[in-house]
Amino acid sequence: YSRHPNYFGEWLLWTGQFVLCASAFGSGDATGAFVGAGFLSAASPVFVYLLLNYVSGVPLLEKRSDERWGGEQVYLAYKRETYVFFLLPTRRTEASRPLL
Repeated sequence: YSRHPNYFGEWLLWTGQFVLCASAFGSGDATGAFVGAGFLSAASPVFVYLLLNYVSGVPLLEKRSDERWGGEQVYLAYKRETYVFFLLPTRRTEASRPLL
């Protein structure tokens, strides 16, 4: 699971665009103004990842969430157990184990 699945989806979209277009890079077509420049499109997913994780997206939302719910134990357990960006299985801790 992810605390910011919408940002992960945005990054996945740009990564998918690069993967879809990558087949055209090795076509051997030596015409055009910028021969071989297609590989520069690999910078797009990297740029979007850095922008969302370190500049605009995640840091701003994390700061607001910490200001609003930072003192609540349930929120702190949620932060410990849930990955920030990538959609991965939740890490279980003592706080999330059911009471029997």
